[in-house]
Amino acid sequence: MRNVQRLSLIILAAGLVFRLAPLSAQKPERSNTGGKTLLLEIESAGGRVTYKLETNVVQEVDLLPELGRLVEIRRRDTPVVILVDQDISLGRLLTVKGLALKAGFNTFHIFMIPNSRDSMTKIRIGPAIDYSRNPPLD
Repeated sequence: MRNVQRLSLIILAAGLVFRLAPLSAQKPERSNTGGKTLLLEIESAGGRVTYKLETNVVQEVDLLPELGRLVEIRRRDTPVVILVDQDISLGRLLTVKGLALKAGFNTFHIFMIPNSRDSMTKIRIGPAIDYSRNPPLD
């Protein structure tokens, strides 16, 4: 009798698993709230650097935890658009990109904004290569 009950429970459990599996496979992907990209702005004014994620001002020390929270809400392949004032150093830009990578994002589009704010230039950062006084120019 116990074996029959056990077998019935196993069959019932297996039926539920197979019935629920298609539902979980059809579960919609996490939506990208606020649009298809994540906007990160790095601005410099009066010698101070300000970080904005979407429209929220974030302190530098809180940037990694906040990016980590957003990668949980959105997907890892959500494009991160980084808008950078021309006065921001390349080192700071690379640090911020590194924080976004560490948080889990993997697609970046970086634009430099001049002080006039009338245009912007896309910055392409390639993979690291060995130091050379004669680097490849391609």
